[in-house]
Amino acid sequence: MRLVSYGAMGSERAGILIDDAIIDLPVSDMRLFLEQPDWRRQLDKIFASRNSAKAIERNSVRLGAPVPVPRKLLRSPGPRAAQAADRGREHEVASR
Repeated sequence: MRLVSYGAMGSERAGILIDDAIIDLPVSDMRLFLEQPDWRRQLDKIFASRNSAKAIERNSVRLGAPVPVPRKLLRSPGPRAAQAADRGREHEVASR
């Protein structure tokens, strides 16, 4: 089971992908779904009733980012710090 957003760009819907089928979630935006305090319980309930839910074939729709408009963006400074250190070493070698 994967959380997905699907549909036309800019008007995606929230859903869960199970095998090759998407089950629509009760909200249009995945971020709104995840902000609900009981989202895990709701997800378990939807998953349990997946056989009776209307499924959308995965190949019939466009899949987008799971959370199209996140509130936070986390970025690791690791590679940038390593690049800066390498540039410093290159500068030292070039100046000799």
